[in-house]
Amino acid sequence: MAVTRVSTDGLADSAVNSAKIGVDVITDADLANNSVTVNEISDNAVTTTKLANNAITDAKIANSTLDLTTKVTGALPVANGGTALTSGFINGGIIQSSAVSTTGAANFNITGIPAHAQKIIVNLYAVKPAASGTSRYLEMRLIDESGNQVNTTTHFNHQNYNNHNAATYTSYSNAVNSFRLDGWTAAANTWYGTLYLEYYTGFGNNTWQLKGKLWNSGYTAYGPVNWSGFCSGAGANPSGIRLMTSTGGNFDSGQFTVSYL
Repeated sequence: MAVTRVSTDGLADSAVNSAKIGVDVITDADLANNSVTVNEISDNAVTTTKLANNAITDAKIANSTLDLTTKVTGALPVANGGTALTSGFINGGIIQSSAVSTTGAANFNITGIPAHAQKIIVNLYAVKPAASGTSRYLEMRLIDESGNQVNTTTHFNHQNYNNHNAATYTSYSNAVNSFRLDGWTAAANTWYGTLYLEYYTGFGNNTWQLKGKLWNSGYTAYGPVNWSGFCSGAGANPSGIRLMTSTGGNFDSGQFTVSYL
């Protein structure tokens, strides 16, 4: 049987379609270099099943192609430069609240501390609990995870300070309902400094340990006041801090922030 070669000139347009070509009839050797371009490939024609394992390498991925917000899941191990966490990580380590002005009210709350926080930092700036002619001292309470101030007798409070003559003063309050600077009741008392609350669990109790150092611009003859203690009534996840005055009278001035880690 004789076979006559048919040139493309003898074929009508669209005479040869995919239905007329057997499977595996056209091989790589039958295709000219660069003959198949993106124009010859239908949308969605190349699926994941058509790609060999390890076929896509770094060289095939353009710079800035992968979006970390949508294309990456799971926890990146520490060994690979990650945190090994999928939640609870604080960017930069510490989150600080906006400053709250302590003027014209008897108490001020900063809330929004998340459940994973293990350290709480309170910064006081020119906080003045008493106005001219009044007598009251500064108090502080934790706010529990339900949003309630901890006003139970689960606070233990200690102060220690010196004057410029090196005389030492100490006071201790056992099982009271707040951290307190009792004894500092004069209208001139104006507080600056930083207080730290750190979570501790032991002996079956959730306890927040207080330590910090304040100075009083109203009485410069005294050195820094060391303020310490603990509270076992706030649970494992307090949600905020309340700053208040001992008599329920209004603060005169100042501001404070709360940070957490």
